[in-house]
Amino acid sequence: MGSEESLLTEVHFIEKHGSQNTAEI
Repeated sequence: MGSEESLLTEVHFIEKHGSQNTAEI
């Protein structure tokens, strides 16, 4: 598991939750 997979997982998590935590990343 590389950094790319971690980023993709985070983006997917945020998109699924629809949170505004994108500003933190």
